[in-house]
Amino acid sequence: MTPALDDLLDRLHVVALPMRVRFRGITTRELALIEGPTGWGEFGAFVEYPAPEASAWLASGIEAAYLESPTAGTVALMGMRSRRRTGGDSR
Repeated sequence: MTPALDDLLDRLHVVALPMRVRFRGITTRELALIEGPTGWGEFGAFVEYPAPEASAWLASGIEAAYLESPTAGTVALMGMRSRRRTGGDSR
């Protein structure tokens, strides 16, 4: 589903988040949140990105907000477990 521009703009929320550490010369991260019918999408390409790359980020955000995910409602997690060594074990 491709949303109409007016619908997309009505659902767009622009935010500016202060950063604790300077990254790429910025201290505030600006992005757009898209409140879609199937959830939220996010568009936060950096300003130096060329249009083709930034448009891929935007398309992904729109897709997340407007298309039903085939795995909606489930989250697959992958994790690692570390073993804590105690005592005099020098291995």
